[in-house]
Amino acid sequence: MKVDVESLLPYVRRPATYVGNEFNSIHKDHNSVNLRVALAYPDRYEIGMSNLGVRIVYHLLNKFPQIACERFFAPWTDMENLLRKNSIPLFALESGVPIGQFDVVAFSVAYELTYTNILNMLDLSGLPLRSADREETHPLVIAGGPCCLNPEPLAEFIDCFFIGDGEESVKELAEVLLRTKKEKTSRGETLAALAQIPGSYVPSLGTPAEITKRVTKTLSLEDFPGEPIVPYCGITHDRFAVEMMRGCPRSCKFCQSAVMYGPLRKRSPSDILELVKKGLRSSGWEEMSLVSLSPADYPHLIDLLRKLEEILNMTKTSLSLSSVRADALTEELGSALRIVRKTSVTLAPEAGTERLRRRIGKPMSEDKIIQSTKTAYGLGFGRVKLYFMIGLPSESDEDIEGIVGLCKRISSEAKG
Repeated sequence: MKVDVESLLPYVRRPATYVGNEFNSIHKDHNSVNLRVALAYPDRYEIGMSNLGVRIVYHLLNKFPQIACERFFAPWTDMENLLRKNSIPLFALESGVPIGQFDVVAFSVAYELTYTNILNMLDLSGLPLRSADREETHPLVIAGGPCCLNPEPLAEFIDCFFIGDGEESVKELAEVLLRTKKEKTSRGETLAALAQIPGSYVPSLGTPAEITKRVTKTLSLEDFPGEPIVPYCGITHDRFAVEMMRGCPRSCKFCQSAVMYGPLRKRSPSDILELVKKGLRSSGWEEMSLVSLSPADYPHLIDLLRKLEEILNMTKTSLSLSSVRADALTEELGSALRIVRKTSVTLAPEAGTERLRRRIGKPMSEDKIIQSTKTAYGLGFGRVKLYFMIGLPSESDEDIEGIVGLCKRISSEAKG
């Protein structure tokens, strides 16, 4: 059975987010594979397709010839109403096959606010919400991603969690599921086998004494999706992304990501250049990004940016880089950034006063921030963006007013 997706498209606002068949998407005949996995991001297509983790898992699973991995996302309200009104189940993009007909449903969970979307997607798929209510005929429901570091809020609803980096876990998961499917083991026996994978947590088997977060030792070239799916419509981060580093050498006290993605691992400049060439050649994207929690701490950044210049100029591609520490923009780094990013640079003071910056683990002086912005403007950047956070512990009105004061100082002293 397949859903007649085409008949639904005239009645929704963003039909391109439901049709599948994007450039570089992977399509396999379900009759020629042994295992079918529905990979979900519990938010809109535009957000889910901007998530690098989803792209990596999709790539890794589809490298197995016997596995068909297909995607689905949380439908917008118009599509959800249409599905419910006509008793149509949620479906996979690649094939239109209802999610309930897959062997495995895998959620990538990045944010706590998507927990309710997971339940809604299970309901739209016709699956029991609670693990205890699912039977042998239902797909296994698994989850991974940053939010699974604390799996308990979803423990009643997920059959198996995978905690930490996914590269090794996904491969081991695939091997176990292919074996148990071939051997026709029961649901309980399959979950017991999954529980033997390091970093896994099966709530129905009881709370383990300890779960060790999986850590990928090296960022392998083969594990990264070098030929990215190119959506038909605009997405939140509409560009080709290459992960430059995972983890962070800093210890900012507010940063959950450093804990989730640590320890620090760096991709080699040669691998980055190879991925950039392959990705741009196979996608046609006009913008790319180097993904890292702290790009200025990548030890080869300046040399890498200079080598990227020729590639980006030849393909007429612009470069996006996440925010730079407000005390890290030197003339040498700024000059290298100016080669590949002509218009703006983003600095991250985070807080408006030196007291609060020390409290959160970013002890940088106001004068140093002013100097960095002077450097940026002096090198010809027309716009400097500043990144601040509101609501930090111990924050006072003085700290809030400090944001305004710092911006005024920059406007008068740095911009001139």
